[in-house]
Amino acid sequence: MPRPPKLAAFLPNYNHAHFLGLALDAILAQSVQPDVIDIVDDGSTDDSLIIARRYADRYPNIRVHEISENRGILKNMVDWLRKADSDYVYFAASDDLVLPGLFEKSMGLLTQYPQAGLCSALCRIIDEEGRDLGVFNTPTPIQSPGYIPPDDVQRFLMKDDSWFNGSSTIYRREALLEVGGFYQELGAFIDGFSARLAALHAGACFVAEPLACWRRSQNGLAGQQSTDPTEALLVADHVQTLIRDRYSDLFPQKYYERWRGRWLFGVLRAILGSGDTAAWVASRRCLGSGTSPVLRLAFSPHLTRMKAWRMLLIVFGFLRLRPHDAVTVGLRRLRYRIGSQD
Repeated sequence: MPRPPKLAAFLPNYNHAHFLGLALDAILAQSVQPDVIDIVDDGSTDDSLIIARRYADRYPNIRVHEISENRGILKNMVDWLRKADSDYVYFAASDDLVLPGLFEKSMGLLTQYPQAGLCSALCRIIDEEGRDLGVFNTPTPIQSPGYIPPDDVQRFLMKDDSWFNGSSTIYRREALLEVGGFYQELGAFIDGFSARLAALHAGACFVAEPLACWRRSQNGLAGQQSTDPTEALLVADHVQTLIRDRYSDLFPQKYYERWRGRWLFGVLRAILGSGDTAAWVASRRCLGSGTSPVLRLAFSPHLTRMKAWRMLLIVFGFLRLRPHDAVTVGLRRLRYRIGSQD
């Protein structure tokens, strides 16, 4: 009789003592437990290690790895993936939460479809205080739990792009390594790109219900990168190089152009929705014509300080950067709105 597949969880932490216990309690309350939970503390100066060791003393599947100097989560992710000896890997976050059923439902599908490169689910958004902000409005490629073959992954990515949420994604380790693992130069997009690779390479399972909570914070890696147009443009250039030089056989033709527009619109919207008045002006670079006199005027401090004007700029940015997505996004938002009223 074959042995059941082994699941390992990577839980990075840096000075998140106030969240770490909540994240661990949520994982430990799961009906299916990871065989190993590796807490990797990246040089914390708060009480994180005390809390981590307290849990490790009580639960034999928890291991604590102390790194004396802060190296950054991206390097630790890459190193841990290379050393892990499990069949499946889950990349947690010390400030996020898993919801009941994540591991049971995901591993059930991955066992049913062992060829799949990953399994993901919807997630909810919470704020710094843990208040529920609703379901994250991501695409839903299929309505019932199941498997999406690579050809369909291509089609869905072109139509509405990624449905992967890092906090609710479990990877088949071998499939992830076969496509190169993670690329640190992508910053907060490190898992988003690799999830696309694994799904295009081996297909993906999906559960159309929220099974994790993502704590959205402007201080996190994703929050910082999504409001920095210089960094966002650099990431876009890295993605273009990777697709062109290494993965042109996996991605659909013209996908990069479609993705770039979606990526830069997300940055533009995040900046114009923030309180960073200096960034409002700089965000025009996302539109690709930073030297245009018309755009300089439209993004001038005098105009961008008006909220209604910033909303108009977001609409303009969508039409300019995502002209092919208007119907798809409109229908998706309508579906989520109807669902929230049920």
